[in-house]
Amino acid sequence: ISTVTSNAFYIYIFFLRFVNSTAYYGLSWSTSSLGGNHFLVFNLIGLVEFPAYIFLLLTMNRWGRKINISGFLILAGLALLATLVISKSNTWLVISCALVAKMSITASYGAVYVYTAEQFPTVVRNMGLGVGSFFARIGGIVAPYINNTSEIWISMPLIVYGSLALTIGVLSLVLPETLNKKMPDTIEDLIVTSGKKYEQVHINDLEKNGDASKDINDKL
Repeated sequence: ISTVTSNAFYIYIFFLRFVNSTAYYGLSWSTSSLGGNHFLVFNLIGLVEFPAYIFLLLTMNRWGRKINISGFLILAGLALLATLVISKSNTWLVISCALVAKMSITASYGAVYVYTAEQFPTVVRNMGLGVGSFFARIGGIVAPYINNTSEIWISMPLIVYGSLALTIGVLSLVLPETLNKKMPDTIEDLIVTSGKKYEQVHINDLEKNGDASKDINDKL
């Protein structure tokens, strides 16, 4: 059961990288469908990355990884989905929502990169980062095709990115926090750590039922 759970967790981490990359590159390349001055919007889409990374540097070690990842993804999703109720004649309001989303996705992207590295033991950390980057690159490949759906409906790309970001952001609320936690060096360390966590939870459950002392005596 623990193996299945671990596999599902890592699949989720890789999907998180995929969604972040898809939304990041998709928004970066969607300036032509946002309206307004294309050159100005393109520059603004790039400039919002500066405050995003500065804010992330200030909050990463204060709020933790999970809050940053989930919070920024949810904010990006809400900003993009808000374009559904905004009149297309109000071009700069749509652009403002896209800029907020791009800034949020950028901050989330930085946090996810750190978080991914902290999920793997030292001996396979490079491999884990490599697989995560592989899924992220797939997201970058898919993004232009999603942007092409604007020919069907002008708001389609923003809705797709917003839905993905909001969904994965809400799901990220259940992720374990890694701030100030010791990272495993070997696979054996990861197994031992997982075992201790399971045993502690098991004992806590027994204590609630008043059977903890009996269980411990049986083990002795």
